[in-house]
Amino acid sequence: MGVRPTYEETVKPYLSKIISWRRDGAKIAWIIEQFPIHTSTFYVWRKEHKELEEALKNSVEQFYDDLVVTAENSLIEKLIDRMMVVEKTSEVWIDANGKVRGEHIVEKKKLVLADTTAIIFALKSHKPLKWNNSEHELSLARIEKIKAEIARLDKGEDIGSLIMQSLNKYIGDGSE
Repeated sequence: MGVRPTYEETVKPYLSKIISWRRDGAKIAWIIEQFPIHTSTFYVWRKEHKELEEALKNSVEQFYDDLVVTAENSLIEKLIDRMMVVEKTSEVWIDANGKVRGEHIVEKKKLVLADTTAIIFALKSHKPLKWNNSEHELSLARIEKIKAEIARLDKGEDIGSLIMQSLNKYIGDGSE
């Protein structure tokens, strides 16, 4: 029977590499495969050695922090108009004798407008009191209107006349 691997020899020297792998999104199972140990041994060492547990935990947090920064940067890019190359072609100038006199690469660019949905998301996420408030106020106004209509119905008004009044608001009463 061979010598059992120890944490100090097998994993500890590679702690910084483990952190790097985890920051890059590596799964625990993949990390374990990089060492000549059994999965259960890794988990036992993880419980026994707080430095390993902390390294794994902190590197995952860093991974998600990096992911958030990437997402925010992508969102910022979508918030502005930008030019985008859609096609590259090569033009060659040939004289009357068939000799190449020049070559030029032509890029066709297209203006990509800012993404309206991204703008709305950014505003509502970063300034919710200002940008989500109007929807809330609109909902409250709709509720008050419905309550008023119900109150009118409770007073015994004819449903048909209420419908006609509502229709006349939209199509006009014909007097124009």
